[in-house]
Amino acid sequence: MGFEVDLGDALGKALGLKVEWVAQPFDNLLISLNQGRFDAVMASHAITPTRQKAVDFLPPHYCSTVNIVARSGGPLTRQALAGKTVDTQVGTAQIPVLSAIPGIKEVPTYPNDQTILSALLAGRVDAWSSNGPVVAYMLKTAG
Repeated sequence: MGFEVDLGDALGKALGLKVEWVAQPFDNLLISLNQGRFDAVMASHAITPTRQKAVDFLPPHYCSTVNIVARSGGPLTRQALAGKTVDTQVGTAQIPVLSAIPGIKEVPTYPNDQTILSALLAGRVDAWSSNGPVVAYMLKTAG
């Protein structure tokens, strides 16, 4: 589920294609694509020089920045992030961006954003970072 699944279903319908979703860990998607396990991958991959050497990208369907999410009263500024951990999904292009912010204690990774959001809501992590559309969709559907 998610906004990209909804978008992929709409694209498939418009193109007259049957869409079959196969859930995979984010960090395995491009590897599996190169191994011929899928015809295409639809996920929030930042287009980096390294990734461009491995796969072909269609034009982006949205642009996003690094977003920080915290519980009410939690760290949301660079200064407030000093000494804190900012958790993100494994394999994302956000890891080096977050790691370069002075003062962030650590950038732990989780298998998926749902796991991090659950940990954040339970108070087990300081902050969560993901891209804007994913954050908006997950917060809207989290109830």
